[in-house]
Amino acid sequence: MLQKREKIAILGSRGIPAKWGGFETLAEELSKRLFRYGYEPTVVCENIGSHIHQKTYKGIHLKYVRTVQVRGLRSIVSHLVSVIQSRKGYDIIYMLGYHNAIFLLILKLYRKKIWINMDGLEWKRSKWGFFSRNYLRVMEKIAMLASDIVIADSTEILKYLYKKYNAGHKISYISYGADIPETPLPIFPLKKFNLAPKDYFIVVCRLEPENLVHTIIEGYVQSNVNRKLVIVGPIEGSKKYVRRLLNFQKYKGVVFLGGVYKKETIISLRFHCLAYFHGHSVGGTNPSLLEAMACGNFIIAHDNPFNRATAGNTAVYFKDSGDITRLLSNQKNMALFKEMNEKSQQRIRQFYNWEHIVQKYLHLLQKK
Repeated sequence: MLQKREKIAILGSRGIPAKWGGFETLAEELSKRLFRYGYEPTVVCENIGSHIHQKTYKGIHLKYVRTVQVRGLRSIVSHLVSVIQSRKGYDIIYMLGYHNAIFLLILKLYRKKIWINMDGLEWKRSKWGFFSRNYLRVMEKIAMLASDIVIADSTEILKYLYKKYNAGHKISYISYGADIPETPLPIFPLKKFNLAPKDYFIVVCRLEPENLVHTIIEGYVQSNVNRKLVIVGPIEGSKKYVRRLLNFQKYKGVVFLGGVYKKETIISLRFHCLAYFHGHSVGGTNPSLLEAMACGNFIIAHDNPFNRATAGNTAVYFKDSGDITRLLSNQKNMALFKEMNEKSQQRIRQFYNWEHIVQKYLHLLQKK
């Protein structure tokens, strides 16, 4: 039994219930389990959307911070206000991401116990210019210096941090997790998008260059395969890369659904697809890949150490659009795609089970 209900503030996500991405899912899954084990978690949320009047969620305290809806400033303002409002009343501050690690120095003044999830190698992302890349390199160093506990979500990130910072005493590997959905899953969410089970490939990601959506589409188009390619990801705004991708709509079978945030819908879309494309080329363990594995999808992933560390031999890998074309042009693969990939689900049970992951957090909490 815990002598005290330790208070843990989780910063850096947009909020829960999870709708937006990996950090939000981590914040929700971790905090609701910590609550069950006797801790008192608070998730700091951005003051947007439908959460504004919700003070608690499944026993978790929700705290809201105001930010600005201006590209480039939203995250900075949100992180700064989150840190200022969390400087008192908590035993541990867990920051998700290091983009604005400079603000952690405020918490050091208050002698707070600081944990940080390093996520991926953000400075490697092709979308950043010279200034942003160097800014992120500095933030990475500050995060390593300011934190008491550093969480690496991938074994490849763990190796990188060990080698560069020689700070093994405070670095731990704890991945994201995923839940294997209960079956059978309904097909009615597909009808909204004019889709049929096993008649489409799917991509689920932010539409950014390092996620190689253009490579996937090019390989698909060149294959002339008689199945749809469905791309799920926000298309709002006028980013140059998104506009480039939307030009592919002129090809038959290329379908952009935009952002899909309803959990039941996105699970059904994944579960009933013929195969799942994962083009992430930079970063650690990606939650979208884990969720595809949990659905038993046949996975076609970009060939890099991060994806191989996550999926292992449960996926096939591509290096360029030509690899995709050859894979899709081989009719023998169509029957293979339709089979449930039980190896993927077994890998989820063995390495990425949420309860198993939370036990690792509990171990850190109990020995701190």
